[in-house]
Amino acid sequence: MQRHDRIRAQIGLANALMYTRGYTSAETKSAFEEAKRLVDETQALEEDTEDKYVIFSVLFGLWAARFVSFQFDAVRDIAQQSMELAESYNSVVPLIVGHSLTGAYLIVGGEFRTGCDHLDKALDLYEPEEHATFFATRFGMDFGSFLSFRAMARWAMGRFDAAAKDVDNALLIARQLDHAPTLMVVLHLTGTTQLWNGEGDKAGSQAAELMDLAREKRAPFYEARAKADIAMASSVKGDLSKIATLAETAIRESRALGSTIEIPSVLCLKAKTHAGLGQVEAARQSINEAITLVESSGEKWWKSEIQRVAGEVEWMSGDGSSELAKKLIGDAIDTARRQDAPSFELRAALSLSRIYREEGLPANARDALDPVLSKFEDDVETADLNDARRLLREVKAQSTPTDWI
Repeated sequence: MQRHDRIRAQIGLANALMYTRGYTSAETKSAFEEAKRLVDETQALEEDTEDKYVIFSVLFGLWAARFVSFQFDAVRDIAQQSMELAESYNSVVPLIVGHSLTGAYLIVGGEFRTGCDHLDKALDLYEPEEHATFFATRFGMDFGSFLSFRAMARWAMGRFDAAAKDVDNALLIARQLDHAPTLMVVLHLTGTTQLWNGEGDKAGSQAAELMDLAREKRAPFYEARAKADIAMASSVKGDLSKIATLAETAIRESRALGSTIEIPSVLCLKAKTHAGLGQVEAARQSINEAITLVESSGEKWWKSEIQRVAGEVEWMSGDGSSELAKKLIGDAIDTARRQDAPSFELRAALSLSRIYREEGLPANARDALDPVLSKFEDDVETADLNDARRLLREVKAQSTPTDWI
């Protein structure tokens, strides 16, 4: 077998192993490392690979393995390597890859606006009819799926209509392509955006679909993701004990596969369910573990939400920890502002306002909420915005005239 045929076969094997053995399994990593060795050897001998983009397939696989066991510096280094190489090629496919990998790691690192800028460049170049099958075949995943990352970032930045459009387009492209690995990625990531947007029924339906597909394709990584998604979607009205158990199962199975990405958000869910069950110490343990993991890994896209929940856990503890609760929620507001994420800022401001109202301080509650609400257009509606506007009306009505001076 000629070297270029061996490279293509090796990449095909590595792509298959990503979904059947997991992104970070020893077999998957070994397959991509062997593909990289073959490519390097071919380049050193100045042989023709017959596929000028093969190095980008290899870099994507190496990036994906580090992405799911998220370490900011490691994924940044490969993304930068891909971006520099793409700029030297100055052609469409490499630029889509370079900007996509860069945009995704920045968004997961909490740099929403800069990440979106890169994904805008990638997706402006991407044409589903031309690129979807190519990427699915050569990379094991269509890069139209990166619409899902942009959707989450746009939601965080308060661009709700644009986020919803990205969700719809990502699902449409994935379903039309009929490529199971791409559809599993998209079902998971778009479900997260729908959940944040208050569309729990849609998120739950997608989580169930993901579970069925992951089991059919024997894809343990996405089966663990589906369990976490089902727990998330059930959190509004489900059995708290069952949700906590399902969340713990998802965490355990993810870690067994070498994956840590999104574990902080699942730990955050565990903390909320434990707090709801009156299990304060278990809630504190989960949220503190989430905070530690966020800081050690650099996975900061949900950092503000985790800080907000840490504050709510203290408030719900009944230990008279109101000042600590307000400090933690204040940290969440500061984080959201630094990340240019008004949607997360609104959620934190809502929590702070509720604490002030329960303390009998309606003017403080009003002052915590009013400036954040002013960042959103009056005709925009989401579940969080509707809750915030309702609460603001209530605390304004409770304020005395002197409170307005």
